[in-house]
Amino acid sequence: VTHHDRVQINTTLENSTLSIANVTRYDQGSYTCHVSNPANSAISVSVKISISCKLFIYMLNICLNLLHNYFKNCFCTNAIFIITFSVKLYSLYILLFLHLDGPDNVTIEVHPFKEHHEKGSDINLTCSADSSPSAEYLWFLNGDQLTSSGPLLRLTNIQMSQSGNYSCQAFNSKTLQYQTSEPSSLSKSFTDENLKSVFAFSPPMPSIGPPFT
Repeated sequence: VTHHDRVQINTTLENSTLSIANVTRYDQGSYTCHVSNPANSAISVSVKISISCKLFIYMLNICLNLLHNYFKNCFCTNAIFIITFSVKLYSLYILLFLHLDGPDNVTIEVHPFKEHHEKGSDINLTCSADSSPSAEYLWFLNGDQLTSSGPLLRLTNIQMSQSGNYSCQAFNSKTLQYQTSEPSSLSKSFTDENLKSVFAFSPPMPSIGPPFT
């Protein structure tokens, strides 16, 4: 681990403190502490940190002895996630300020992906978002909530009545945050030689969807 904007390493004669601010899922992994002096050296047990992005955060106190390792003083707190290694007079403190995650980058994809869709054909809209835990999804047509929920919206046997602006809203039940995608517009494009209506999805247009209810 090296020092940078989010990571602070402070070392004294007795302690070395590693602080990671705004923790993300990419900070998870195995951490070890290497302690040495002119007489001896030791490496701590490897501690695996999993970032679950929950509202409840855990505090563990992990003590390393030169002869054996043991766990003690495990308890919960709703403030921070602290892991402590102790080797005689040397201690390493890892302080993680948990960063709740998402939802972000809410987007809609159209399947099958093609320029035009004939009247009566089937279209699937898929909504995705960066969120931990996984987001819940609602769908809207022209600002009105549809009965369908979940990441997939199926449009079967498309007709003029189904044209309009489609948007989806992602909701994270842990962060209590929501974000709405930019809408995709389904509209009649032209009438082919068989007098059949042909529809097309236009590129997304900037807009803010209604709040999650």
